[in-house]
Order: sequence, then C-alpha cells, then structure tokens
Amino acid sequence: MRIVYLDQSHISRMAKERLQVGTRREPNYCAILKEMERLVAAGEVICPYSFWHVMETAGHDNEQVRNEVYSIMGVLSVGSCFRWPEDVAADEIKHVVKAGADQVVPLGTAADCFPAEVLTPETRSYFRDLGPTQRFGALAQGVREAPDIRWTALPDFKTKNMALERKAASVSKAAPPTRGEAGILVRAGVIAAAVERCARDTGIGSDEIAKQLGNLDRVPTLALLAEVLAQRWRDVQRIPQIGDAVDLGHLVAAPYCDFVLTERYVAALARGTFERLAFEPKPTIVSDVSELLDWLTASHPRA
Repeated sequence: MRIVYLDQSHISRMAKERLQVGTRREPNYCAILKEMERLVAAGEVICPYSFWHVMETAGHDNEQVRNEVYSIMGVLSVGSCFRWPEDVAADEIKHVVKAGADQVVPLGTAADCFPAEVLTPETRSYFRDLGPTQRFGALAQGVREAPDIRWTALPDFKTKNMALERKAASVSKAAPPTRGEAGILVRAGVIAAAVERCARDTGIGSDEIAKQLGNLDRVPTLALLAEVLAQRWRDVQRIPQIGDAVDLGHLVAAPYCDFVLTERYVAALARGTFERLAFEPKPTIVSDVSELLDWLTASHPRA
C-alpha cells in the first residue's frame, strides 16, 4: 500500500472545490479526490493525517469547509495517523542504540498523533473506539472544544523553533551557519527531547546515546528536521515566520511516505534535503497538484 501525505493547504483546497466556495476554481482537486477515494477503497493508497492536520483544521473559521475537511480526511486516512514525531524519533533512536529493539512503526490511530502527556488514557480510548472515518473529525472538534488540549504542545514547539531561528539569524550574514553549526542548534532545542525520551525508555544515558548515534542519517525523522533547518538558515533572504514550525511539522512524516504534496518553497527545500541524506527509499515530493494526479494514474491504472 502506498502512503500519500497532503499538506493542509491542499486538503483545504479540495474541500473548497468540492463545496464550490471561494473565488478560485481548481478542478484538478476534485479529480484527485475522486481518484484517491477509489484507490483508498481498493486498499492501494492511504493518506494518514498528523497532529498538524488536526490543529490546523480545528483552527479553521469556516464551519462548512471545516466539516468538509473532517469528511475528506476521515475517508482518505481510514482512521490512520502519523504518530507524534518525537515518539517516532525516540523509537528510531532506540532501534539504532538498543540491540533487539522493535522496528519503527510510524503510523497509529487517532490520539497517537498527540504527545503522550496531552490526553488521558480514557480520552485516548474514546478516540480509538470511534469508527475509522469519525476519528479525525472527533479529534479536531475535541481540540476546538478544549483549548487546554489544543495548546498544551503547540506553543512550546513554536517557541522552541523560533528561538532556534533567532539564534541562527544572529549569525553573520556573510557566514551563514554550516551544516554542523545548524545541527548543533537543532540538537540543543529539538533533538534533545527525543534523546531524553529514549534514555528514559532504555536506561541508557543521554550522552551515550548521542555518542552511538554519530551522524543522524540512521534516524530519519531527526535527520530530515536537522537538514531542513540547516538549509533554511542558509537562505539569508528569508525572514523566519512563526508558521514555519507548522510547515516543518508537516514534513517530518516524509521519510515514511511514497508521495508528498506540499507548498512550493517547502517542496524545493525537502527535495534538496533528501538529496543530502543517505537513507532510502526517497519519497516523491512536489507542489504541483497535477503531478499527484499523474502519479496516481500512472502508479495505479484503472483495471
């Protein structure tokens, strides 16, 4: 089964096109949605959602569009989601440093896309007991109705990311940070959480884990994040935005996908990143919606 990841903006455009709202008409989105629904029903493709989809959908002001996104993601995901990135990264590290560790499983169901400490066991059980197509909408609606859940993890991630961005921006414009310098900054603010989690789970010290990891190429989630940030920091013309944290959040699932449809700048950044990383296979990453339609029809022709 092929895994397709759609950035939130493309899912919103699908919903608007199906509802025929907004000023732009983009018929390719309806064609893609119809084709993806066919392939999902045939068990050939799946389009899991992530924490970032839930958060962005929950914050959508237009109720009609929001409900349509609930419906679309419920059908395309079949209840499957990418697990919280730090959980996946911790498992990747564990697989590298601990002999006999289980293989990394990037997908889960419903509340697995949230940090473990955000939801109670009872709440997690409630979401898992829902029908597959209901889970995404229930999660997003639950976030809207419970602001304490909505904002437990997100501001910390954004604050952490922006602090790293500001520190990187303070480096002389004449000498943007190197891959190594950027990696140090990322490790200090983002990677540490996954290392600490792995240390807690395995009983191996954080320093020993860091020593065993060496370069990050054997830890896809962290390697991708570190390299993407390093490349962005080299772009001295780009002013960091707080929304960048969400764009990066959508990217971290890419190592476990066959195809990723995202925004133009992010797609170009991600393609350059994967060229520098050693792990295989590499996903197809594009920003042009017509390329997804071509890929779907070429990879999965009708009988």
